[in-house]
Amino acid sequence: MKWLKRLLLILGVLVLLVVGGVGIFIATFNPNAYKAQIEAVIKDKTGRTLTLAGNMQLAIYPWLGLRLNDVSLSNPPGFGSQPFARVAQVSLYVEILPLLQHRLVVNKVVVDGLDLALERNAQGVGNWASLGGKTVASAPATRAGAVNKAQANPAVAAAGAPFALSVAGVDVRNARVTWTDQADGARMVLAPLNLSVGKLGPGKSAPLSLSFHVESAKPALGVDARLNAQLGVSLEQGSYTLKNIVFNVDAKGDSLPNGEIKSALTGDLAVSTAKGGAVQFAPFKLKVNGTQADGSLALSDFARPAIQFKLHSSGINLDRVMAMLASTSNTTAAVPSSQAVASNSDNTPIALPVAMLRKLTVNGEMTVDRLLAEKLTLTSVKAVLKGRNGVLHLAPVSASLYGGNLQADATLNVRGVTPQYTIDAGMQKVQIGDLLKDYAGDNYMTGLARFDAKLATAGNTVNGLMRGLNGQLALAVTDGSVQHSRLASTVQTLMAILHKTKSGSRKETHFASLTGTANVNSGVISNQNLLLNAIRFKAAGHGTADLVKRRVDYVLEFSNVHGTGSVIPLKISGPFDHLGYKIELASVLQEAAKKQAQKELNKQADKLKQELQKQLPSSLKGLF
Repeated sequence: MKWLKRLLLILGVLVLLVVGGVGIFIATFNPNAYKAQIEAVIKDKTGRTLTLAGNMQLAIYPWLGLRLNDVSLSNPPGFGSQPFARVAQVSLYVEILPLLQHRLVVNKVVVDGLDLALERNAQGVGNWASLGGKTVASAPATRAGAVNKAQANPAVAAAGAPFALSVAGVDVRNARVTWTDQADGARMVLAPLNLSVGKLGPGKSAPLSLSFHVESAKPALGVDARLNAQLGVSLEQGSYTLKNIVFNVDAKGDSLPNGEIKSALTGDLAVSTAKGGAVQFAPFKLKVNGTQADGSLALSDFARPAIQFKLHSSGINLDRVMAMLASTSNTTAAVPSSQAVASNSDNTPIALPVAMLRKLTVNGEMTVDRLLAEKLTLTSVKAVLKGRNGVLHLAPVSASLYGGNLQADATLNVRGVTPQYTIDAGMQKVQIGDLLKDYAGDNYMTGLARFDAKLATAGNTVNGLMRGLNGQLALAVTDGSVQHSRLASTVQTLMAILHKTKSGSRKETHFASLTGTANVNSGVISNQNLLLNAIRFKAAGHGTADLVKRRVDYVLEFSNVHGTGSVIPLKISGPFDHLGYKIELASVLQEAAKKQAQKELNKQADKLKQELQKQLPSSLKGLF
């Protein structure tokens, strides 16, 4: 057995030599001696200068890791001399032995004093663009035989399995991120940013805390945000969860409603990357300045998204939202006239996500207790949205407004080359006076109104939609009045003069009915049967409104309620934003003169007839 003892002795000596060698290596190895080589590699790969100003600390066993101090990376040429990124300290350590068991055990990750400066130049190129490095060719597809072999060999299968992740924690302290856009002068600073995540492990969740402050110059805006939640991560199942979310955002700025927004979001979020991917946000509640929304949202299959949602809100102010979006837009040009808008919008493209819509399946319902849109107030709003393979159908849509109700349905079809739109809407028993008071600031007209529209169009541009618009319109108003109208008063005064009647001093003109229908053909609205039956007069209208050229060419003809006397024509013409009104007095006076002349001629004829009858013999009087 002497040979066995000698063998064991030799093995023991070898082990001592290996352990001793590793110990000596760890004790004597100085990573700082390789700073120059590391900086040279980064320079070669990215063209940027990496500066390792502080000490580097390397650990090999039982933790494999590195701690860096005072590290900076330069900007590419043309972006100034300030660093692209700088960090005071970053450390990451991984335990070695668990790696052999396919477990990734990470000590607390610490990033302290990160300062990241993102910038885009006037040509639209960002200072981060050159960090991608060389493109790595995709690995060839694995053959079926190789897959079967891997599945048959447990060791091979285990090697390709995901790691079981365990992280003692993550700390990001006093981070600062700046964004500068040379194209429009926008600048935003996110600082301080602090992130803390507790110990993560299989089947365990960890507390997550995030806080940051944002300052923006264009537009002037300040935001404070705080997020607290329970984070769960399972690399094996490809699932990530945020439970018990409490996300508060307070924003102040001149572009915000009343200069301030206070919002709070609560709920549970789950994301899965398995089986095509899925996202579920349910239930959730969102509160913005006292207005609350709640519901559920689920998305599955990222490649061909299928969305289900149910949303309810106590109130939505679309006017405020649109005003806020407009004020924060990068386009700050002055608002042009309607004529300029027409000429400039001829080829304005409508950016629809056609490719995504063709893959999308959606099924959802939204209800709103009170909706403000275009200064109009709608209550009890309900809309159902369904879509599949490029066709979105919004129906039914219902709401109450100004004593009446609204029903509508709309369709968007992007299956073909040109998107197609249809809408079928109707309003019944609406108090038109209350509606106009909200919309225009005064109830110029009152009455019980009904309006129906059935329209269809197709196009890829704004003007294309106008040119392609076809359909029918109908309007009926009963038991109404026209108020505060100088035009109506002028017409009544003229009629009183011409017909020798009393004009009265009333400030409103009552009517029994106002009706009319119109055909829409290639963006031109044509109405030939407008009829207004008022107490003192009638009005008939005919003409067109060209939505493409944004011009009106219309005539209203006012006449005595009995249909007798002179007709007063009123011509309405010109661009939408500068309509001209002209009463054709010349034709009115000419017609009145003709009638007066005819009346005088008839009077003279009667007089001559009487004279002749007196002078003629009785046998000839029967001739007249």
